[in-house]
Amino acid sequence: MKELFNNQITIQSNSERIKQVLLDGLKLKIWNPSIMTVDKLEKNTYEIRRNEGPNRYEKIIVKSKQDRVIYQSTGGYLEYKIEFDIKDYGDLTDVRETFLINSERSRFPIKLLTPIAKNAFNHNLTSLKLILDRVG
Repeated sequence: MKELFNNQITIQSNSERIKQVLLDGLKLKIWNPSIMTVDKLEKNTYEIRRNEGPNRYEKIIVKSKQDRVIYQSTGGYLEYKIEFDIKDYGDLTDVRETFLINSERSRFPIKLLTPIAKNAFNHNLTSLKLILDRVG
């Protein structure tokens, strides 16, 4: 896997609440506006459908390891992994999102994809922040 980009944001919520939201794949639709449907296939595995973007259909496997939540995407045109590193500072929590791509299987020009994907994923991270800032 090749790292393409990072996004970082500070959220006014504790790390456990953030992990709880990230680990629940059914909540993806709330903070990712391009997702039309999310169906749970089995424990920690979700089927996602979108109306736009390179992956109109994909499977996401959600994992957790200490202060990291990992999304592994398969089944779409673009296979990728997102790692959310979560650091708690009391009332504030830093979330660093790292986007990695399976460059050997990519059907997209990576140099063209990177700024577009970085912007879209940053928008989603900002949506997550706005939701969690409101509910704590």
